[in-house]
Amino acid sequence: MARALTILPHPHHVSFESFGVRVGVSANDARIVKRLPYLAPLQARPCELSAVEHHVDVDTTDGLRFNAKYDIHPDPVDKEIDDDIWVAGDADLELVLAMLEAHVHDCIALNAPDHLFLRGGAVLHRGRAIVLPGEGLSGKTTLVEALVRAGATAYSDEYAVFDRHARVHPYTKPSLLPGGSTATNGGEGAVHTADVEPREAAAIAITGYRPGAEWRPQRLSRGESMLALLSHAVSGDERPKETMSGISRVLDSDPVVMVGERGEADAVAPLLLADAALERSGAT
Repeated sequence: MARALTILPHPHHVSFESFGVRVGVSANDARIVKRLPYLAPLQARPCELSAVEHHVDVDTTDGLRFNAKYDIHPDPVDKEIDDDIWVAGDADLELVLAMLEAHVHDCIALNAPDHLFLRGGAVLHRGRAIVLPGEGLSGKTTLVEALVRAGATAYSDEYAVFDRHARVHPYTKPSLLPGGSTATNGGEGAVHTADVEPREAAAIAITGYRPGAEWRPQRLSRGESMLALLSHAVSGDERPKETMSGISRVLDSDPVVMVGERGEADAVAPLLLADAALERSGAT
């Protein structure tokens, strides 16, 4: 059993719970904690620092270079820097904040006890979700924005989050801009509230951009769908049994799972929305 977290008595801290994961950050520089709330998902809510399960300690000696260490190991670490527990070492303010942001969201996605996190985006259309699995730099944000322009409502461009009833939840991540200002990830038409009801998935579209490609999606079998979604699951390597069970529940809810290359996002967006509505209605 892991030891209790040792939280250093830094004067600044923030702690919150999101999707059942309690995260805390302590720092000896107020600039870190002042900006951290903008790095947590908007669905997060405050919790006591003493209750957190995952903690990051950030310190600086000169206000210019920072170290951030993740406290989870069951035993003391002997060497000065251990890749398993250090989030960032000898980094400037902007870099340590970027590393901290990535760590916080990965921590939630990997450890959420009752939710399956897929890397990808999601939009709402006609009361149901359309999920767009995809890794970073895959064009999913561009496609989400195009779908919004075509009449959908943005839900997420970071993760598609499924609960145990295979319903999709919003995951709204603010982006921190230089100077401490913020902008949410969805833009006009985005969902910015933690109070939005989860929605069933009408379709899951796995697509990548290729110049000149025509949108001719193919439906996947259950086995093909399982493998495709597993490749985008955050917890696939760490919690394979739970991940497979979560994907099975998603597929049991009978979404249309399609795959196909696409050209420009604005050209394919209305076609994708039409395909999702047509397939879900059972029309031919």
